[in-house]
Formats: sequence, C-alpha cells, structure tokens
Amino acid sequence: MIFLLGNSNAFSRVYTTCPYPQNEFGFSYGYNSIDQMAIGVGNTFASIFNKSIFKRDYQNEKISLIGPVAFNYKYFFHWKLSVGTSIIYSYTGVNYTTSDNKAYKDKYHTISLMPRFDFYYIRNPKFAMYGLLGAGVSVIDSRYQATNENHLGVALTFQLTPIAVRIGRDFGLTIELGVGNLGIANGGFSYRKYDRPWTGF
Repeated sequence: MIFLLGNSNAFSRVYTTCPYPQNEFGFSYGYNSIDQMAIGVGNTFASIFNKSIFKRDYQNEKISLIGPVAFNYKYFFHWKLSVGTSIIYSYTGVNYTTSDNKAYKDKYHTISLMPRFDFYYIRNPKFAMYGLLGAGVSVIDSRYQATNENHLGVALTFQLTPIAVRIGRDFGLTIELGVGNLGIANGGFSYRKYDRPWTGF
C-alpha cells in the first residue's frame, strides 16, 4: 500500500509540475495588415474606375498607416504548442483631392479579436522559431469626409505566419513574417515568468 501511494504521488508530481513557462504575454507593432492593404487597393481601383467611367479624378492620394498594434497572449498546453489570442488595432487614413480641388480625408479604424494557434519548430530557453495560424473577427469604423458618412462593419480576419523568431529568456524580442491582420511583418517583445529552472528538451 505504501509503495502504491508513493508511486501515485510521484506520478502526480510528474504530470502536474510544468518544467517550462506556460504563459506568455506580448506586445507587437506591425506593417500593412490585410485590412490596410484592402483599403489601399480598394481606393486605388476606385480612383481608376471613377476616372475611366465617370470622368472623376482623385488626385494626390496619400495613405497613412498606424499599426497594426497588438496585445498577444499564449498558453502552452504542450512545450511546442500554444493557444491564445491577439487583440489588434490599426488605422488607415486616405487623403485625396477631387477634380474641383477640394481636399478630403477618409478614416478607417479597425479593432480585431483573433484566436491563434502557435506551433514551434525550435523552442529553447533563449531562442525559439515558430509559426502561427489565426482567425477571428474585425470591427471596422469607416468615416468618409466627402459625404459625411460613417459606417460600422464586421468582417472575418486571419493571420498566416510561417516564420517567426523569439530571442531572449524572460523578456524576449520577437519578429514575425506573414500575411494577415498582424501585418506582413511585425516586431515586439514578450514576457514569460519562470517559476523553476528550465533547460529545454
């Protein structure tokens, strides 16, 4: 009986004590999210379409971008697999001049909630290489100055990142390359707490 209790206690310790950090919190700033690219391309085609069909010209069009800015959380249920979520904000401004020399600016604010699944090719205490798949929803607030109209819409969003790296132990720098709502490239930092020594596997 004592032998069985001892083995049971040892078994419990093996499967309830995590030898690596399970929670990771991060912040990132990206470039050219899928929403920002769609707005930019849409305005370009709209300009061409209006000019060729309706003989209206949008001149001096300039696009300004902020973000995507993201807060990221990961929970590792396996030492090389995690689930989590990203909360993302991005802004796109489109300045243009009409054929009658009136200047206008359209503004697009996007907030996204995107569950994510990260898979690690390499995960060591000071270096990791990984990829991620994500899918979620975006709320887009569109404001058109020329017509004084506001529209609030909901759209599906995603992120596909085949290559990403993290360098550092507790605090680490991250660089991710892909396509989606986190941008074609983003960089930032993340933090994970070490409750016990971890040497990797």
